[in-house]
Amino acid sequence: MIRAVIVFLCGASIVACARTESPSRSGRTTIVPGPGTLGYDFSRDGRLAFAKYVDGKSAIYVANGTGTGAKRVSFGVWDTAPIWSPDGRWIAFSRDAGGHSDAVLIPSDSGPERVFGGTSADEATVDWLPNGSGILFSRGTAKGFETWVYNIADGSSAKLFEVDGSTNSYPS
Repeated sequence: MIRAVIVFLCGASIVACARTESPSRSGRTTIVPGPGTLGYDFSRDGRLAFAKYVDGKSAIYVANGTGTGAKRVSFGVWDTAPIWSPDGRWIAFSRDAGGHSDAVLIPSDSGPERVFGGTSADEATVDWLPNGSGILFSRGTAKGFETWVYNIADGSSAKLFEVDGSTNSYPS
């Protein structure tokens, strides 16, 4: 009798778990078709900035939040890791500058670039200051990485800390 109940329950479980329809598609949508996306960020107003690898080069593009209407805004050879400014007017990103990397700033609708690292050291964007007045970036040295801040208004840069070693900072 117990054996019959177990067989019945197993059979009922198999029937209950059997699919009668094809599985439903998830609610996910591919916004930027791959392969080749090398960083992305959404602005506060919903626009998308992304780095895309095309024909041996990587550039920064700006698109609607759905990924449509993409427009190329940077014209380096290897531009990656875009970060929107809080007001959506600027995009900071990193660029391979032939043996080292630079930190670069560009208007979100394209236009003249500002290289705000621009030394022979490796430099990379970290993040915007919350009020949008500047950008934190890192600079490689023989002792490690230093944290620097670039001031948008006057174009100046300054090291944030004097330490013997490496720092890694993010705005709060």
